[in-house]
Amino acid sequence: MIFILIEKGIKNFDQIIVDKEYPGYEVLLKDLVCDLANKNHCKIDRTAIHFRSIGRKSKAHDLAVEAYRNKKANIKLSAKEFYRIAFK
Repeated sequence: MIFILIEKGIKNFDQIIVDKEYPGYEVLLKDLVCDLANKNHCKIDRTAIHFRSIGRKSKAHDLAVEAYRNKKANIKLSAKEFYRIAFK
């Protein structure tokens, strides 16, 4: 899902910050995102992906809470579309 969220704007990012939700899995998550990018003909510099605690005072947190409460998101993805992207 991280790749799907960043895919369209990937060329505009000089860094990607991912919330530290799964400590100890950072290397695996970075590998998965980079592998998906390669499969989908995108380039991601591994050193541009960082894991940090986002916190409740960030805009990202506010957007996530709002989407959850309103049951409304900017991106909707069917299982079929996810499968197409993930298992190309």
